[in-house]
Amino acid sequence: MKKVLAVIIIVLMLVPAVSAEAIDGSVRFLSGTSENTQQVREISLSIMALAAAKDDVNWDITPEIEVLVNELLEDQNADGGWGYYPNEPSNVLDTAYAVIALRTFIDNVSSPLHAEASVSLKKGLRYLVSANNGEAWGYIPKTTSECYPTLIALWALGMNKYTIHREIVKNAIEYLSSVETCEISPHERFALELIAYHYLKVPVNSEQIERAKYILLNETLTTKERAVLTYALTLYEPVDFNTLRALHILINQGQKTIDNLTYWTNVPNCFGTSELVATTAYAIMGISRSYQKPIPPESFNETTMDLCSVLASAQNPDGGWPFSDFQESNPTVTYYALKALSSCYPRDSKIIQNALTFMRKVMKKEEDKIKLRNYISPEYYYAVKALAESGELSSNEKNEIIRNILNSRLQGTNLWGSKILGPQPLDTAYAIDLLLDLGISPSDPVIQSATKWLMDISSTGWGTYMGGRYIKYMLKPNLFVTMVVLKTLTRVVNEKEVREHIDWLESQRWDKGWGYYKYYEDITGRRIPQEPEIFITTEITTLLLEYGIDYREDTLTLILENLNDIKENYLDLAASIAFIAKIRPLVTLENIVSILNTQSFKVFADSDEYNISKIASNLHSVFGQQFIKTKTISKEGNYVIISKIGGIDVQEYNPQITVEILNSSIKIGDIEVPKSDVVLIVPGRTSNGFALLILYTPGTEEIVKEIFSIGFIKYIRGDAMVLVNENGKARVIVVR
Repeated sequence: MKKVLAVIIIVLMLVPAVSAEAIDGSVRFLSGTSENTQQVREISLSIMALAAAKDDVNWDITPEIEVLVNELLEDQNADGGWGYYPNEPSNVLDTAYAVIALRTFIDNVSSPLHAEASVSLKKGLRYLVSANNGEAWGYIPKTTSECYPTLIALWALGMNKYTIHREIVKNAIEYLSSVETCEISPHERFALELIAYHYLKVPVNSEQIERAKYILLNETLTTKERAVLTYALTLYEPVDFNTLRALHILINQGQKTIDNLTYWTNVPNCFGTSELVATTAYAIMGISRSYQKPIPPESFNETTMDLCSVLASAQNPDGGWPFSDFQESNPTVTYYALKALSSCYPRDSKIIQNALTFMRKVMKKEEDKIKLRNYISPEYYYAVKALAESGELSSNEKNEIIRNILNSRLQGTNLWGSKILGPQPLDTAYAIDLLLDLGISPSDPVIQSATKWLMDISSTGWGTYMGGRYIKYMLKPNLFVTMVVLKTLTRVVNEKEVREHIDWLESQRWDKGWGYYKYYEDITGRRIPQEPEIFITTEITTLLLEYGIDYREDTLTLILENLNDIKENYLDLAASIAFIAKIRPLVTLENIVSILNTQSFKVFADSDEYNISKIASNLHSVFGQQFIKTKTISKEGNYVIISKIGGIDVQEYNPQITVEILNSSIKIGDIEVPKSDVVLIVPGRTSNGFALLILYTPGTEEIVKEIFSIGFIKYIRGDAMVLVNENGKARVIVVR
């Protein structure tokens, strides 16, 4: 059993649109460092940069990194330190850089050199600690404190789990706060302080981060200062468009050789080799922190869409679905098919509308049973539930159904069931659930009375109840009935009240899931475990998740192992799709980015404020595909849609994302932000394609334009994104 907490994951993400080409070219430039230098600092910086960018290129650069690491290991002196060149006396500054490089290598690169590198790293750390003079560090062990070696030594210690709680760190930080001059420039010192404090977990206030952004955007800097400060800034969150602008300035200062190598020189100061390598290394570290390769659509999402197609093709001409081919349509299967396909197709698609028409006919047909026989049939229950959940019932229809349900109670009770067997848990749960769907309050006396009866008759599960005048007892609990009852009770009572039932339900699991019973008995009385049923298992897994019990991955495995059989049982197929859609979005922003890279899109905007031709041109320059201006939207094809929030129905494109406009705020899922100055980015689907929705509130038009003009669009991530304009800066929230 795995316990989980229900949490909202809000990720503040690094999202600058940077050039993969810049990373590729600069990585190739630094890969040849070992052939061109013997300086320990250059080798260390090259290792740091290449290890940081390892996953951002399309080839394995591990061998090149290992060459540099081997050289660094060979250059270590017997005292554990490193000199400026091999065989030179050890000093604090070069040793600190080497320690940072080895830690970066060990943490980021899988290699057989780890063991040797770890031994070398420990020796280097011992050297650094012993070189401290009691206050901070000089260039040579135990000498007068100096600013630059102290900063790099602190960075090295921070990367190796030292924090401000260590006396050696605390004293060094106090020294830095007391010294005004430094042998490096004020901007570089500020950047290195931010880097060191990040790894030491020293709190840095937002004013310092804003100061870094201001310097990068408004002050004259050398390229090295810009590279170091940009890298420092990317270590901190939240990231806004100003960080993105700073990265673009840095990228634009890169230079190319005729064979497409990319490098940065420290203009206007020094053109020496050391500054060339250092500046390029810091630039790569900053860019690779922000760059993420486009993620292709998950194959699992593609599998899910294939399953949706299989289920859609099984729809009968009357709009319903059978249990299997060549059978009559069944309302239970149709209800779950509707739930499943609502995640795959727009609400107004022909598939969904035909199914709802079928359910309305079933409801009318089954009304006689509830009116004349006081019986809530499963057919009636699922038909009404489907129509209620889809918003297809008028107020008059709801009122009539409520009257029918209340009139079907067993005489003198607030319960439902059989005149022969008496009140039944399943019938009563059906009635409560429908009344709640139709707008009756959970505190209504009828609901409360029926709920109390359900709670009183069992402390475990529910099944057929023998409720005669003299004998009252429950037959063997049935897991389907128990699941339906608990799903209904969850809407009325708190967790503590049903915890005993939930724990019992979990205990009925066998092997990889649940059947209708945990065991059944043969004629000899032998107990035989029942094989898991896909439908029951998916429903119970979803229910238990609400109580912090997580079997999602096990259930997912069960589905994948039985895909061929599932495709022939449409109840199992529908339940599987609905389950997958609940735990894994069928379309994400990563999927949309991948599609933008491979297919053409039409571009629509609801306002003349936007130059659609220019936006289409920006999209073409980023993705290389055809983007066509359009003045209308259809339900077919691929679209980029720019619209005011509330101007389009998000659920038509993505039923898994809810956008609610409140008095002073907007909610997207469980995330609530102020109503003004908000942009939402939502992935969606049309009947045969994809949609990217850019939804804005008045006053955020410039943010919307920048999404396209600076390439932000290529790095959108998550189930959705929220951009909040805060004092001219776009705070980015990724919804997962």
